[in-house]
Amino acid sequence: MLTYLTTKEGAGSLKRVVQRYDAEFGTWAEERLYSSLASLCQVPRGLWVFCDAQRMGPEQRALASRIYAVLKAEGSGVRLLNDPGKVLSRYEQLRAFREHGINGFAAYRLAEWEGRARFPVFVRIEKDHDGPRTPLLHTADELREALAFMAMRGFEPESLIVVEFSDSADSSGRFIKYGTFRVGDRIIARHAIPSFDWNTKISNAQYDAAMLQLEQDYIEGNPHADLLMPIFELAGIEYGRIDYAYLDGRISAWEINDNPNWLPRADAYPPGRVEVHLRLLRRCKEALRELAQRVEPGPPFPLSFDPDWVWEAMRDGQTEAELRT
Repeated sequence: MLTYLTTKEGAGSLKRVVQRYDAEFGTWAEERLYSSLASLCQVPRGLWVFCDAQRMGPEQRALASRIYAVLKAEGSGVRLLNDPGKVLSRYEQLRAFREHGINGFAAYRLAEWEGRARFPVFVRIEKDHDGPRTPLLHTADELREALAFMAMRGFEPESLIVVEFSDSADSSGRFIKYGTFRVGDRIIARHAIPSFDWNTKISNAQYDAAMLQLEQDYIEGNPHADLLMPIFELAGIEYGRIDYAYLDGRISAWEINDNPNWLPRADAYPPGRVEVHLRLLRRCKEALRELAQRVEPGPPFPLSFDPDWVWEAMRDGQTEAELRT
């Protein structure tokens, strides 16, 4: 049995895979909100994946860490991935990657960038996975103007980080966004998305025959696995996806997402990519199945903490009636 825990904001990653691609997966894997544990008297043995620590506030983190500790005390009856107390936030990740010589660029909170940031920069929200919220900003005045505009729109200053732009374009001006999953002790290559837009994503990808072949070779060859595992370890993430650039023999790590989207709708893929990426589903699924099968079987076990505290910390905007239902 696999139990996949998410916040309300991050819900759906596993459910979408089951609904779109693999109903059999849903016979032994279940996605649950953390808040739903408040309605349970006992929980199943098996593999538990803790997602969305990066989206949590301090109270939610503390609660998730306590759930982790309760489950860990069951010993051989469970296997746990992602200790919420050890997963680095996005800001902490980028600072650690810079300090350990992985990245050549830095990130700053709003009180830190003056006189330190190397332009151009962009602004993003620390706790979401939607990428940059500004274009590239080339001067301090442009950054101040962008921050003022975001404040007018209601963005909380403490939610924002300023990130230096790292130019990873090749000689043709093409950027390639590499993505790789970690599932326990396995590294599984996910994608190589080419674009002439610095903010590379599937919606602005530009594939030709050569790029499709490059991506397939990357997924099959998994050439950066040995370089990536220590970066996952540094971030405290045992299950997640790293997005990064690779240029001139060096990795630049943009983020590690602890609740990654596995696969979009099949019609979102250019021709030639669907079958390649279904291999990712099969490989991730088998890695999770293998971890789940290592767990000693047995009956469910009781939770030993106050369910009302779970609900208060993790309700994510739900009413108590909605949660109990």
